[in-house]
Amino acid sequence: MVDEAPSKQSNVSPPPYGIFSGNHHPLRPVHHIAAQESLHDIELFRFTSLNGTSQIPTASRLRENPKTMLTIDKKPMESGVIYILHEHDGRQYWSTPLHREVVHPDRPDLQVAYLNPFATDILNGVNLHPNNYFPGDAVYVTEVAPKPNALNMLTTFEGVHDPKNHGYWSITRFYLIQREFIETLSIRTTPTRQGTTFCFAAGFDLPIWVNSKKYKESEITEPKGSKKKAVLFMPMLQPGQSIFGGEKCLALESSRIPPSVVKFKDSSPEEASTYPTGSSEFFHSILTSGYLAFCAILATQNRNGDFKVFATTVLSQEGGILMFDIRGPSGPLLPTRWPIGTNLIMETSSNESYELQIVKSETIEMKLRVNSSLVKTNGETPNLTGSHGLVQQQPVDNIYGFNLEMFPAPDAFDRIPAHAPIKQLLEAILGFGEAIPDQLIPRDPVEVLIEGIYPTCEQMNYINALVKTNIPVLLVDAPLGTGKTLMVCMALHVMVKENRGGIHVAMTTSGEALIVLVSMHMKIAKNTKIYGVRVVSDVNYKKMNQKLKTPIDFPVLWPQKLLEYVKFKHDQAIDELTKSAIYYLAEGKYLQGVKCLPPKPSLTLWETFLQIYQPRILFSTASDLISALQGPLLHFGKSIETIQVDNANQFPIHALLAIGPYCPNARYAFVGDSCQLEAYPEMEIRDEIKCFAIGQILKSANVRTLTLSVIHRCPAKLAKLCLNYFYPHLGSTIFAKRQEDNQFSRAIGVSNDSPIQVVHVNGSKAKEAELTISMIQNLLLSFPQISIGVLTYQKTQQNLFTRINRRSNVHISTIESSQGMEFDVVFVLTSGATNNTKKDDSPTRINLAVSRTKGLCVLLIQKDLVETSMFWKGLLNHVSKNAFHNESRSHCY
Repeated sequence: MVDEAPSKQSNVSPPPYGIFSGNHHPLRPVHHIAAQESLHDIELFRFTSLNGTSQIPTASRLRENPKTMLTIDKKPMESGVIYILHEHDGRQYWSTPLHREVVHPDRPDLQVAYLNPFATDILNGVNLHPNNYFPGDAVYVTEVAPKPNALNMLTTFEGVHDPKNHGYWSITRFYLIQREFIETLSIRTTPTRQGTTFCFAAGFDLPIWVNSKKYKESEITEPKGSKKKAVLFMPMLQPGQSIFGGEKCLALESSRIPPSVVKFKDSSPEEASTYPTGSSEFFHSILTSGYLAFCAILATQNRNGDFKVFATTVLSQEGGILMFDIRGPSGPLLPTRWPIGTNLIMETSSNESYELQIVKSETIEMKLRVNSSLVKTNGETPNLTGSHGLVQQQPVDNIYGFNLEMFPAPDAFDRIPAHAPIKQLLEAILGFGEAIPDQLIPRDPVEVLIEGIYPTCEQMNYINALVKTNIPVLLVDAPLGTGKTLMVCMALHVMVKENRGGIHVAMTTSGEALIVLVSMHMKIAKNTKIYGVRVVSDVNYKKMNQKLKTPIDFPVLWPQKLLEYVKFKHDQAIDELTKSAIYYLAEGKYLQGVKCLPPKPSLTLWETFLQIYQPRILFSTASDLISALQGPLLHFGKSIETIQVDNANQFPIHALLAIGPYCPNARYAFVGDSCQLEAYPEMEIRDEIKCFAIGQILKSANVRTLTLSVIHRCPAKLAKLCLNYFYPHLGSTIFAKRQEDNQFSRAIGVSNDSPIQVVHVNGSKAKEAELTISMIQNLLLSFPQISIGVLTYQKTQQNLFTRINRRSNVHISTIESSQGMEFDVVFVLTSGATNNTKKDDSPTRINLAVSRTKGLCVLLIQKDLVETSMFWKGLLNHVSKNAFHNESRSHCY
């Protein structure tokens, strides 16, 4: 018997930051009790349940919030089974058994049992209010009885998982099993109109719902900011397990009941202190805050999700599209919580599991009708019509491939020198440190050429700063089309050519932007011995869109180079490096005639590859680089001399915090445009966490900042429009590109040469897409090789372009995903842009979209948008009057 109270909680000892999942927490008393539940207990429970008499309600005032709740930490002598509480309606909880053998194969009636105040909590008494329990509580049930006036038990498995189909059984006697509580850092969010709020907690990728009264009830002072210690109840068992791992009986193994907030506490005086810049505690606090901030980012992504498990039946199937209905226990589900693009997992009664993605959801007759596509199947598409199954949304567990497990331990910075560039940078932008040491940059000429283009004087200044000085951190904040990506690639090649030792990294946040970097590198490196490789794992490479793959991806390059080396060494004595190459080639089945695998070498695959190919340049997204530094490149981090971050305005600080400890010697250069989108523009992120999740690296006053003023890419008229409207603070700018006849305008039937054309649309998203597709087809008839970008406000709009999405030279994405890319022609679709939200009226968003073009930008403008948005009205006033058209004009088709 254990006194159970939050003030005397049994705390779990989590790994760093309190990450919790089925594989992390240690075995606790609740697990031991669950393991001792036997088939004999279950059979006895099933038998005695049939002999129970109806529950008799007793009229008495309910007791709420006793000082202690007594629990068991050992299995009682009497037989019983474990049920897990789910939700309550203010009067009673509904619960499901921990082990599916309670129900399978012939007792569907026992799938749901209700716990109401008339039940006897053997250790705590009767008349206990539901608020004394938590969703996820495990109770050891020794007795059930029919509810008063209950007539019919459920006798079939059809609808067995819908609580509305169960109204027969009440739990009458039970023990509350010992609970687990943890304390973790949390941040409060804005309450809803109903008075409900939720918090983001360190270690969790879902928001944790909590009644706002918990803040008032907790023993906390009037908050400064909103970070607090949260005491959480952690459900340690999830329903639907199997004693022997047998038939699933429709038990979704990935289901989970989230934790509950017990109360909030003030941080300790030490935790609330401001630490001296540069101290060990300073970096500990940065990592802890950064981790909480990233958890909040993930939880924000999942904020509107509905992660409960729902039973359903597949009504029909057309190809790989399934149609089914689901409903909640208290009415129809909201389509807004089941939007297009949401990932689902469905487990069927035949023990098969399928990944799905929603393509349409709508409310029909008090049910949510969902159309979803099969993401992938092994072999032929299965016919699932009529199949019974459980379906559940899959929470977003990573952003751009970055997940919680990539975060370093809180003491990670203790292991690197105090003068490391990464520490100087963090002190400058997050602390109150002095400006980073500067040096005079020499004005040496730079010998590098790409497609007839030499670097400008400003670009040479940047390259010399990297090559000729030891400045720890550089910033370049420059407007559109100034050749920032080209400059990064030029700097890489000059550093290698000048034999600046070590490895040099070029990094960005997205695969699309990385393609541009790699493409420019390959043009410069042609006919040279400057070697580069893109860092990407085999797993990520296999999942990658074909358009995002390059010839220097590691999974492609290592077999080629190892095979070349083995053939070169064919007539020579076999050394350890050759043995290692032969082993990995044989393991990957790249060598013919190898009947048995040679002994495993001491060198890893990456070590073998790096010694043979000797690349000096690494290209990578932030997440792929972090994965490599934590794995195969763990011992190579100290060899990295420079890290250039392209599109740095979208580079989040949490990624920098994860990379920094592994590269203690690396100097950093951040190249971007602070007038374009920052990281995670699709989310509204609280100011309290922005500092440690996103940051403002490009706007740091304590770091040497360079600029670029020569615009190369965009047509002069379009560049002037953007500069006047989005960059009013800039001084003189030079336009390197002469104004020419706009041949692309002619292809869509426009008679003027303006590089920006406006087409008024008065219709649906489908009409907008149809109009765009027609113009694209006309363009491709005249210019089949040009690159075209279709940029949308909403991801769901991409589904309207399936006819042309497969073309290699047509890119379709949201606006924010186009950062770092450029196209000959850009179409910007504005349906979904409302002037009432910060997101949709953001100047930085439109600046990004319009500036992606090298030749022509076509804005498809909804008429009501112009009438209601001051932003759009002001922007369009800068466009030539003869560049406006109506959709009915024949040249638009």
